[in-house]
Amino acid sequence: MLRLEEKLQDIFCGKVPEKYIFPLFWLKEDNPEAWQQEIAVMKKSGMAGFVVESRPYPDFPGEKWMRALELIISEAKRSNMQVYIFDDKHFPSGECAGLIEAGHGEFRRKLLRMEIVEVRGPQIGCSLNMQAFLRFPEDRFFRVTAFKVNAAGKAIANSQTDLTGRVAGNGTMYWKVPDGHWRICVFCTTVEGGEEHTRNYINMLDPAAVKFYLEKVYEPHYQRFAGEFGKTLKGFFSDEPRFGNAPSYHATLGKIPMVIPWDDALPELLAQAAGKDFTAELPLLFEDSTAQDSAAARQIYMDVVTRRYSEVFCMQIGEWCRAHKVEYIGHCVEDNGAHTRLGYGNGHFFRGQAGQDWAGVDTVLQQNVPGFTDGVYHNPYSEPYDCRFFHWGLGKLASSCAHLQANKQGRAFCEISGAYGWNAGLKMLKQLTDHFVVRGINRFLPHAFSPQTFPDADCPPHFYARGNNPQWRFFSYYGNYTNKLCHLFSGGVHIAPTAVLYHAEAEWSGGRYMPFEAVVQTLMSRQIDCDVVCYDMLKDAQVNVDKLIIAGEEFQFLIVPYAQTLPPELQTTLKKLSDKGLKIFSIACSYPGTRQVARLTALPELLRQNGLKNIFEITPAQPRLRTCHYRFDDGDVFMLLNENLHQKLRFKLQFNTRQKQFIKLDMLNDRSGKFRNNSMLELAPGESIILTNFTGNADCLPEAQYCGKLKKCLLELPPDKYAVSTAPAGPDLVFTPTDLHNIGNCNVPGRLPGFAGTIRYEQTIYFQQAIPEKLLLDAGAAGETVELWVNDKYAGCVIAPPYLFDISSLLKAGSNRIRLEVTTVLGTKMNQDIFTRALPGEAAGLIGPVRIGTPQQ
Repeated sequence: MLRLEEKLQDIFCGKVPEKYIFPLFWLKEDNPEAWQQEIAVMKKSGMAGFVVESRPYPDFPGEKWMRALELIISEAKRSNMQVYIFDDKHFPSGECAGLIEAGHGEFRRKLLRMEIVEVRGPQIGCSLNMQAFLRFPEDRFFRVTAFKVNAAGKAIANSQTDLTGRVAGNGTMYWKVPDGHWRICVFCTTVEGGEEHTRNYINMLDPAAVKFYLEKVYEPHYQRFAGEFGKTLKGFFSDEPRFGNAPSYHATLGKIPMVIPWDDALPELLAQAAGKDFTAELPLLFEDSTAQDSAAARQIYMDVVTRRYSEVFCMQIGEWCRAHKVEYIGHCVEDNGAHTRLGYGNGHFFRGQAGQDWAGVDTVLQQNVPGFTDGVYHNPYSEPYDCRFFHWGLGKLASSCAHLQANKQGRAFCEISGAYGWNAGLKMLKQLTDHFVVRGINRFLPHAFSPQTFPDADCPPHFYARGNNPQWRFFSYYGNYTNKLCHLFSGGVHIAPTAVLYHAEAEWSGGRYMPFEAVVQTLMSRQIDCDVVCYDMLKDAQVNVDKLIIAGEEFQFLIVPYAQTLPPELQTTLKKLSDKGLKIFSIACSYPGTRQVARLTALPELLRQNGLKNIFEITPAQPRLRTCHYRFDDGDVFMLLNENLHQKLRFKLQFNTRQKQFIKLDMLNDRSGKFRNNSMLELAPGESIILTNFTGNADCLPEAQYCGKLKKCLLELPPDKYAVSTAPAGPDLVFTPTDLHNIGNCNVPGRLPGFAGTIRYEQTIYFQQAIPEKLLLDAGAAGETVELWVNDKYAGCVIAPPYLFDISSLLKAGSNRIRLEVTTVLGTKMNQDIFTRALPGEAAGLIGPVRIGTPQQ
């Protein structure tokens, strides 16, 4: 484990290794010159490398693609950058470069379809021609069963009967129907009926299909670039592989009509798991029933199929990659809870990540918009987003996986800001980055760099945009900030007092359940950090005295979200952990070994009453404050983030330690200061800071000049005395005077509507009093990147609020020339595409008020 002293030296001496940011790089039409330029600007902005995305490029993985990749790898090598390769022709991964459709149907995704025939007995005999149910050329008859139905139309427990043995040689099933209402279920294997987009994808449950995928997609890259594997060519990126048995985020067994994933090996695997022939249980996978036998059947099927997916697809690819000295990274579809389901999901987030070297998630299409923490967020791309999942659950999935699966080595990434539109600038990118870092993410894949001729309508924003993005000049500020944050929160031990049980098995049962993010929200709103743990982790976990230990991380408590039904073996595991001394709390339900909590809102106080050992206390309560804590051999680091974008937070922060003095770090502006324990702390809207109890050699730290906030305003610049000029985006800024003289939103009629670029504000002020030792300029509100010159001397650039500048050595008594330049987002001009119009633009230009004064220390 790295020492904190070494990390701080790296951060403040400019030696942070560039190994944390890998943006998507879209390979489109052949334009080697543009490719080289994009790679050069990525390098300049602090990117460690990039993921070459093949989605827009033809001929993957043919000779044309290989020649293009050869040039790109060569350029990356020259620039000391690393390359990951998108592992298919387009997303989602698994199409196998079109080869399934082109003639290898034997490896196509296989599904199981159930068709129903209703019959009422008693009947002396009924007959059904099984061949009539084969509706497509690839359909094959599998089984026929029946179960009795009650007055409510639900399956009656233990009434299932297998009728397959009654199918005669002529293909007809003959049956003497008993008394009552019976539902005959005919099962056929098929390739039809699932998500049409992934119809010609490989069967991810078939080892031979995945082996074929490796041979046709991965192996050709090794044959061509073996010398760069593990060097410049760092690995492969898998994007949203899925079962694809339904075009839905909500493909839970029995909840929507659908076919289900299948493979010839499943009948035997299901029988082994059930301890009996599973054939008669098959109808329970399709029926909407809460009967106990239905819950058990669904849990068995989902357990078997997700383990099979993990072993056959994810693990097999990961093992191939590691055998060839490269990494396997990527993510599934997590959206709206799909990570526990079929359809767009792969059934179990942690199993679906098991073979990968980093844990990963993505946030695209405005799935995370700062400020939206609950309810739904309507969008033009899909059904409304579940804000609670995206805000409270998404980041915790990846970071928990990274902390608790040893092969991840603590590495968790987020593919970030994809298709957010041109109104998403550096301010939002910084806000999103803070959001995920405080939840444990320490790698980022910004989306995207496009060498396409501008404007490229494909999923903006594009950070360089062939030089047309006015904020591109400042992207290195974001890269520098993110690299420092990721470096600081890598390699340590995540400290969290609580573990929250992943709810997959509870949802699989078909009964009522509480998603894990509901518990995470309650805990994080009271600054109680946590990790999400799945049943697989608990089976191998240890309890030392009264602490749960998983992969070296310790937890005081295990929280079980409400679950109407949990598998017996999971209940047994909970009881064993409890018997060893672990305190387990279950929300609004009771299982052996758990202590029932009547209401979720009562949980934080109950934990405190039971000995919660949080290292700090916040008073008064701050539900919009987020915190995280990492420990190193020689100290601890804490991140605090104000997620309220409209109000400052002011609170007393008391660390439960004898240490009186802490160091306060402003990572965005390279400033440090001191914080005295048990004193007040103030965070501006959206502001984040780092605190550390590091007591070693502090020579590497910048001079103690953390500027805090304005304590006393000495001068407010007149809002209507500016000379205002503008310069559109471009390599050289050429300013043209305007008739404007006042600050305020420029993107309105009568001012500068539709302008994108840099707006310059110049004013001469008179400072008649003595110059204090420390002096700040607070630019107030702005839209959105702000630079400052005082008497033609550069005072710096700030890409996100608070827009504070240290002008202690720049201002003089008497006349002073103030120049502020505010660079807008491109969305003020490029606002017609579906992505940009879905995210409203904010005010553009200098809003103010602009004030000069002395700082809080």
